Amino acid sequence: MTGILNVLVGLGGISTSTFNFTAGAITGSPPSGAGYSDHSAGTEGGSAGGSITGGTLGPRHIVEIWSTSFPDSRLMVKGFTSDPGQSWLTSLFMPVTGVGGAPVTVTGAAATYSYDATNGVAKWLWGSNPLGITNGQTYNSNTITHGA
Repeated sequence: MTGILNVLVGLGGISTSTFNFTAGAITGSPPSGAGYSDHSAGTEGGSAGGSITGGTLGPRHIVEIWSTSFPDSRLMVKGFTSDPGQSWLTSLFMPVTGVGGAPVTVTGAAATYSYDATNGVAKWLWGSNPLGITNGQTYNSNTITHGA
């Protein structure tokens, strides 16, 4: 069944990508928190270390994924040559995260969306910090369902 689902998803211009990351501390602006950032030009303030494997989404890549005390959670993807639109991100699934380690899924449709045309960066922001990322924690087998 999984093979059939992957074929059907692929025909619809939807892809799935899996990545792992270890969260580092965020300092500066935005408020404190944890996550991953590659410090690309155009991404938003603060300093987050961490590391990521995977996170390549076609010709694009994750430049930030984090949670802050603001509270919010965000995902930023770089490598777009034009605005992909909010619906490019179908969902982000993290199997072990959040309060009590419960799995969490957030959707692109439920986020506040913005696009930085100068840097080719799309940003999805969720209030109330649904991802609950913790400094030093490793998050494996996270799945993003996204446009081609």
